[in-house]
Amino acid sequence: MKVRSVDELRKLFLEFFESKEHLVEESYSLIPEDDPSILLIGAGMAPLKKYFTGVKTPPSVRMATCQKCVRVGDLEEVGKTARHLTFFEMLGNFSFGDYFKKESLAWGMEFLTEWLGIDRDRLWPTVFYEDDEAFAIWRDELGYPEEKITRLGREDNFWEIGLGPCGPCSEIYYDRGEEHQSGDHEHRPGCDCDRFMEVWNHVFTQFDKLEDGSYATLEKKNIDTGMGLERLAMVIQGADNVFEIDTSRAIIATIEELTGHKYKENSLQDEAFRVLCDHVRSVVFLIGDGVVPSNEGRGYVLRKLLRRALLQLIKLHVESPSLLRIAKRVIEVYGEAYPQLVERRTTILKTMELEENKFLLTIDRGMDFIGEFLRGSETMMSGEEAFKLYDTFGFPISLTEEILQEEGRSVDHDGFEAAMERQRKLSRAQIDDEIGWQGELEAYLATLPPTEFTGYDVLTQESTILEVILSGETQEEVGAGKEVEIILDRTPFYATGGGQQGDIGTFTSEGVKVEITGVEKENSLYVHRASIREGVVKKGMKIQASVDEENRLATARHHSATHLLHKAIHTVLGEEATQAGSFVDAHRLRFDFNYFSALTKEQLEEIERRVNDAIYASTPVTKKIVPLEEARAEGAVALFSEKYGKEVRVVSMGDSIELCGGTHVENTSNIGLCVILSERGIASGIRRIEAVCAKEAIAFLQGRNQTVLELASLLRSEPDDLLQRVHQMRESVREMRQRMNEFAQQLTKSTAESIPDPIRRGDVNVYAMHREGWPQEAMKALADSLTDKDPYAFVILVSSQDGKVSIVSTSGDKAQLAGYKSGRIVSAVAKILGGGGGGRDSFATAGGRNPSAIPEAMSRLEEFLPELP
Repeated sequence: MKVRSVDELRKLFLEFFESKEHLVEESYSLIPEDDPSILLIGAGMAPLKKYFTGVKTPPSVRMATCQKCVRVGDLEEVGKTARHLTFFEMLGNFSFGDYFKKESLAWGMEFLTEWLGIDRDRLWPTVFYEDDEAFAIWRDELGYPEEKITRLGREDNFWEIGLGPCGPCSEIYYDRGEEHQSGDHEHRPGCDCDRFMEVWNHVFTQFDKLEDGSYATLEKKNIDTGMGLERLAMVIQGADNVFEIDTSRAIIATIEELTGHKYKENSLQDEAFRVLCDHVRSVVFLIGDGVVPSNEGRGYVLRKLLRRALLQLIKLHVESPSLLRIAKRVIEVYGEAYPQLVERRTTILKTMELEENKFLLTIDRGMDFIGEFLRGSETMMSGEEAFKLYDTFGFPISLTEEILQEEGRSVDHDGFEAAMERQRKLSRAQIDDEIGWQGELEAYLATLPPTEFTGYDVLTQESTILEVILSGETQEEVGAGKEVEIILDRTPFYATGGGQQGDIGTFTSEGVKVEITGVEKENSLYVHRASIREGVVKKGMKIQASVDEENRLATARHHSATHLLHKAIHTVLGEEATQAGSFVDAHRLRFDFNYFSALTKEQLEEIERRVNDAIYASTPVTKKIVPLEEARAEGAVALFSEKYGKEVRVVSMGDSIELCGGTHVENTSNIGLCVILSERGIASGIRRIEAVCAKEAIAFLQGRNQTVLELASLLRSEPDDLLQRVHQMRESVREMRQRMNEFAQQLTKSTAESIPDPIRRGDVNVYAMHREGWPQEAMKALADSLTDKDPYAFVILVSSQDGKVSIVSTSGDKAQLAGYKSGRIVSAVAKILGGGGGGRDSFATAGGRNPSAIPEAMSRLEEFLPELP
């Protein structure tokens, strides 16, 4: 058996199945397409689910992929064992109603034994205990003796998820040798020791599980296989675990250089090394596929992985901890197989750097939180407090326990687990399909012919109604007043896609009028959201489908302007400012792009100028269908997250060339005018520009002009002199504030000379005073002056004016140590006064709405002060 690298194994697998007439596809994105039921792709078959259910027609009845996957279900186990991973690659071959068990198993053995040279005696098959067909294939066709074929139960060798397609499995195990076995039981596949390792799982989807629990045989049987590339590499390279194969070794070598430690020096360090190797790999691939750090969904998964990895460097006492060096190595290791990592290298590294800097600030706040706990007398941190450290500050429970153990304290572990479980229940999102089709309806609609889209050429079309859907059920006819979904044989209506919103318009027939409020594309069908205004809509009816021409043109203007904006951003900011999303309708455009700092006023002006120069150039807008490779050769811009077919639509306007299926103007001059409204950050490393065109731009400028005229009138200025007038007013306000501050200082000085003696409570001097009409600035200045002079001073000042109450408190360093916390005490006093507020231990402010309660609040102040020793 020849030792081969991970790259070689990946290439060989795909070449083998290409030789078996399979369509070899590149890995799909980690972000699921049209599948809201999952956050991330975690299995080789996940992107192909629609093909297996029959909802969508596959490009070939035979396919093979090497799919990148991320799973975080066992996140806390990663690092603790040498088996768990969050990122892995899954090799798979698939048949959609073509070949079945015999071919799948025979090809599996051919690849493993003949192409890779694995000793046949080391391979042990398993089958579902009732699957005599698979058992016979292994025995009679592949020549395995019965004693080497293991029958396993439903839990191990039968794949099903609820109702629907399911079936038995046959797995190929590799015998790693007696040195890996443990215990005195019979050693064979399915036992609990590490001697036998599952390498390749073949799922035979041959049944349909019905609601009564019975299994019907599917007319078309499918094959879905999965073989972990990392596990296969373990076998071929003779590695003991997935962290010792060539890709992992290369990354771990970089971690050794970064930390100054050696892998396998001690178990705790080894755990940190494994987390770093795995998590940084996941982070790089997630950002590479367009995921950005956030506090929800897949962005939260990314943030959690990055922070968990960075904590390992902190635990290893790395000075100036950063994951960037490891990330660069990951890109080098995987760049040939996944070139988009190289293309997006700058974005990946910059996104990670920004997120690291944010987290290091959060870590400091988390340590402050722990410090606050340690200053108290509690010996055990509550589960809720430990969970806050985990959820808000990113501290894993193990790190919190480690820090507290060093101080002789502990954590309520059961309470922490209870808080974790509450969060898990809360975060299990119940996301429904946007169209809302389920089960039999979805399968039935998959049998309809694809909708023919004619909207590039015409805006009015005679069509036939194929289906009318009301509340998730098909109907023969539906009357006026109902909201329905209508599917036609052909339509001029553009469906929402590529950031462009779908068309609106009407369906009409004799005595029938239907308003179309939107269009969605579900697989190959255009689904018109419709409100029946007059008459009865019937299945099979001929109708006139008419797109709202003004809405279509306004949307096209904004879409074409988006292309010009994209080109201008590239020119001004550089090629790394790549598109991250867009939204286009008749009223505005929104363009999101990767960039890591706010744009300057000059950059925005230059971008806007370039867009309008392109508009005034009156350049024809051309659209053509060409092979994908030809489009790329022409320099057409493609979205990295999109998966394109063999032929693509290219939209060109001057030096802007993009792959796009949307609707556009015929000439850039049709856009009229483009005005940028705003530019802001919406996520880590993602900026957003919003703009309007044509009539919307004119309306915006007219509104802005009206605002200028009204301001000029209010400020008694001419519009052209308005800026100068505002500067004069700002200077007047500045001078007025300066005089007020001087007055406040004088008032503070005179007040300080007449303040009463403090109340002595132990070592603390309590100053509690009430004055009518006291300016808050003066209150702050007086309170600060008292605590600056006396670290044992605690000050609380109350004032009322015009029916409102102001409270200011400061606490000196020594007073705080004695328990005099300004934020807590002020909050309690404010409640009596009908208000609220708070702040830090050293300084706090609050307000109230009940001045008549001031005497009560001052008399009850002692209730809120610490008890005397």
